[in-house]
Amino acid sequence: MKRGRKRLNRNFNNMYKIGMCMKNRVIVVVMLFLSKLVYGMPCPTVSGWEITPNPQAVNEDIEVSLTITTEPDSGQVVGDWQITSDGKDGFGSGEGTFSGRFRFETAGVRKWKFSGSWTDKDGKTSTYFKGETESPEFTIFEVKIISAEVTQDKIHIELKPDGLSGNLKLELVGPSTTHTIREVVRNSGSYDETFGINDLAEGEYT
Repeated sequence: MKRGRKRLNRNFNNMYKIGMCMKNRVIVVVMLFLSKLVYGMPCPTVSGWEITPNPQAVNEDIEVSLTITTEPDSGQVVGDWQITSDGKDGFGSGEGTFSGRFRFETAGVRKWKFSGSWTDKDGKTSTYFKGETESPEFTIFEVKIISAEVTQDKIHIELKPDGLSGNLKLELVGPSTTHTIREVVRNSGSYDETFGINDLAEGEYT
């Protein structure tokens, strides 16, 4: 009886091992099949994001460019795509390098996001992307004069967004005269500056 049980156990173990091997093979075959399906579709590769200048002031032109290639590159019909950031949209179609100029009305840290759909020669649509589908971060900053009271010798300024540091240059500009009040390093935040009235040269300023 003991010998009979050992044989049964061996047979069962062998059958279990064979079953597991078959199961693993099935999984491998399915994975290979799926990978062929994915890579058989047109596959856009997004790369080469460039954003200049970075940072840039609100309501000033900032330029973005990116490069798009596809695989496989034979017998396919390419579709449309777009980039989006904070309500701004850029559109394109097919491959190549796209560039555009945009203006942002509010301060903040932004990213461009890439989306679209591509269709192969059999009419199947793919939204599978490779590469840098999001741009690096870029910053839109704002220097806002909240108030400027000459009689109180006070200028209240706000610098946005958070996390910035740079040179702040205050100037008075007139028809024939420009006077630099001061140039200082400031971080993001609110500041009270002065006109430096005692150092002003005679002239008309706005």
